[in-house]
Amino acid sequence: MLENFNPLWIIIFLTILSVLGGAIFGFGKWYGAVNNDRDSFREFMDEIRGDIKKTFARLPSPSPVASESPVQLTEFGRKISDNVSALQWAKDHAENLKKEAKDKEEFQIFELCIEYISKKFKKDEQFKTTVKSGAYTMGTEPENVLKVYQVELRDQVLNLINKPE
Repeated sequence: MLENFNPLWIIIFLTILSVLGGAIFGFGKWYGAVNNDRDSFREFMDEIRGDIKKTFARLPSPSPVASESPVQLTEFGRKISDNVSALQWAKDHAENLKKEAKDKEEFQIFELCIEYISKKFKKDEQFKTTVKSGAYTMGTEPENVLKVYQVELRDQVLNLINKPE
C-alpha cells in the first residue's frame, strides 16, 4: 500500500492546510483590528460629544437686548416680553414716570426706567416672582428679564411724552 503512496499528495495537502490556516489567521487578525478601530472610534466620538456639550454649557445665553443705540429688544427679548407680558405691564406703569420724564433726554429716561424697575423688583414680591418665573421658563437669568422690562417701559414712557396732548 505504501508503494502506491505519492508524497506529492502530502505536499499538496500540507500546502492547502497552510494556506487555509494562514487565511483563517489573517481574517481573525483583520476582524480584531476592525473591532478595535470601532471601539476606538466610539470612544473618540463620545469624547468629542462631551467636549461639545461642555462648550455649549459655557456659552452665555442669548442677549435679550441688542447693543445698538438706542437699546432694542432682540428676537429672544421679544419672546421674553411675550412670556411675562412686559409690554402690557409697561403700558400700565408708564404713566407713573410721565411727569418725571417730561423734559429729560432719552438716555435719562432710560436711566429713570432702570431705577424704577430695580425698585419695583426689590419691593414688589409679585413682580419679583413674575421675573424669576419668566427667567426660569425662558432659560435665562432674571437680569435679562429685567432688561426687557426696562426697554419696554422706556419705549412706553417715550410714547407717552411724545404724544401730542
